[in-house]
Amino acid sequence: MIFLYIGLGLLLLYIVFCAASTHIAYKTHFYHRGDGNLHVIYSYTYPDLEREKISFKNSKGATLYGFIYRKKEYNKPYKSILIIQHGLGGGHAYLMPTIQYFASRGYLVIGYDQYACCTSEGKNMIGLCQGVLDLKSLYCYIKNREDLANYKIDIFGHSWGGYAAGSILCDRDVELNHVFIASGFNNEPSTFVGSSRFTYSFLWMVYLRNFLRFGKVAFYSIEKGVKKNRNSRIFYIQGSHDNVIKPKYAGYKFEKLANKYKNLDVLMVENKGHAPYVSRKSQKAQDELIAQLGITVAGHVPYDKVFYYDDCSEIDDNIYSQILSFYEK
Repeated sequence: MIFLYIGLGLLLLYIVFCAASTHIAYKTHFYHRGDGNLHVIYSYTYPDLEREKISFKNSKGATLYGFIYRKKEYNKPYKSILIIQHGLGGGHAYLMPTIQYFASRGYLVIGYDQYACCTSEGKNMIGLCQGVLDLKSLYCYIKNREDLANYKIDIFGHSWGGYAAGSILCDRDVELNHVFIASGFNNEPSTFVGSSRFTYSFLWMVYLRNFLRFGKVAFYSIEKGVKKNRNSRIFYIQGSHDNVIKPKYAGYKFEKLANKYKNLDVLMVENKGHAPYVSRKSQKAQDELIAQLGITVAGHVPYDKVFYYDDCSEIDDNIYSQILSFYEK
């Protein structure tokens, strides 16, 4: 009997340790707002675009804010609605060059800030699953607007946004036309705990924690989205030198998946990093920016240091041409 008590005691100790470690890790990385960094200056508007401010409620009852971007004096029918789903660190402003590119080519582009990011409400980001729920809230907002409801919907998702864009394909109530994913990770738990055997032992706790907070979305993933939704076309790209999301557990994994599922195309871009859609010059500038400022936890630089994000956002015409061709298939 004493061995039973010892065993139960050790099991309880293991559970408490996993719970405490998981809480500390989430508190460090996500229990704050994603408002970007005061050292970074973004370009929020372009002279050839006009924008309409929008707001909608998410699953937590918070108000999320964004804009519908259109090309000025554009008199043709819009090709589709293109949702811009941003990554960690700030709101959608860093993807303004992407918004300008597609809006100028006839897309009705919607960019918004996810929960607890930049202009949107929320005390802290909570966890990555919230991005999937926020995207579903935006989808419902679109379908409930008479002037938007009949458009086909495409997505451009980067990093966290890529995970959300691919994972929402698991939702049978969501109909998407094309889903483009740049450097998205497969799911939250496996990305969060990493690849070491020690941290991997916390995987079950991350799933439990997210299930209690987010429900069945905790079990969504890009891989499951590809398998469940054969009606949507998915195009995944990643840089072979991505230092944020390891290609071994993302792009190269999805290459194997693409061999079985014809609704998925994968492109691994040599000598590119976490933003493979920008030029190599801009990619280098982004890597230096991340090294100094961090992503989820802010770094420290001299108070008078300023970074202009336009210097990190020069588009790669070849990659964007492939994305455009993908949307127009």
